[in-house]
Amino acid sequence: VLERGLSMNLKKVKIEWMDCPDLRLYGFVAPGLCGTPALLEIGSLSYFCPTPRLDKKYYFRELLSLLNLTGQDNFIVGAGTHIDPPTYDLAEFNSLCVIQGNFFLSERRPGKVLQVTAHCRTGPLNFVSAIQELFNLMRTETDPLIGLGGMFMVSGSPTLHHIMPAYSRVTNLYTMKQVQQWLRYRKLIEPVTAVGTIMISLLLMDAHDYSRFFQLPYLTKSHFHSHTLNQPRSCGGHFYTNCVNTNYLDAFYVGYFSFAEKLYCVDPPSRRDIHTNIDKFYPPCQNHNIGVINIREEYN
Repeated sequence: VLERGLSMNLKKVKIEWMDCPDLRLYGFVAPGLCGTPALLEIGSLSYFCPTPRLDKKYYFRELLSLLNLTGQDNFIVGAGTHIDPPTYDLAEFNSLCVIQGNFFLSERRPGKVLQVTAHCRTGPLNFVSAIQELFNLMRTETDPLIGLGGMFMVSGSPTLHHIMPAYSRVTNLYTMKQVQQWLRYRKLIEPVTAVGTIMISLLLMDAHDYSRFFQLPYLTKSHFHSHTLNQPRSCGGHFYTNCVNTNYLDAFYVGYFSFAEKLYCVDPPSRRDIHTNIDKFYPPCQNHNIGVINIREEYN
């Protein structure tokens, strides 16, 4: 069923539930993605508007302590923003996320993961969007929230990414057109390795009052950052898709994903922030939550 669903946008699709390969072979510091898997949603896109909120700083060690996760060997992968110089050598643990980020947490253990392999994109959706739409169509009322995290690689075709210019150049961001003009787009030479998260969710009932529904608006649907070493220097950015003006029919994808059991939301925006800012970015989406631990108060 999964393979047939992805075949609407990709060719030669193969999906297996298999033992996770040793991710250290791909440059990671941990062998696997298993052990109390969870998604971590930090901050909000609304904190970019109308100018970036550089006071929104989140330190991973503090967050793990607040979430009572310091007693385990944590492995964190994902995509977020930072305020360091645009290029530098990361010689130690990256302790900081600024404004907004999406991460997958685990105990770095080996175990079963979802392996997805596919060749060239043939439909309107890219690799990440096709996986998200597939699980969205399969979702039921008994599975209101599906979250995945992990990594994938793209070879055989350049990929399109964006990077953010210096925050000091930002004046007023209110519309998607302004955001697109502010971002800088780059083509990365393959192979590319990406890490991030995928979220599929719907409106949920309140377990204590079945006449009420609850929601956390604007959870990030998907967020992947990637890098390549096959440039004049190591480069990276926010992953979009294969460059359609190149021979993207030769693209090959392989991904390893683990399903999350929990969702942690850190410092979510107020409804005023959402209606003032995010509504002007794109139409509202039906993204909601279950089993969420909200620790906004610690960052106010």
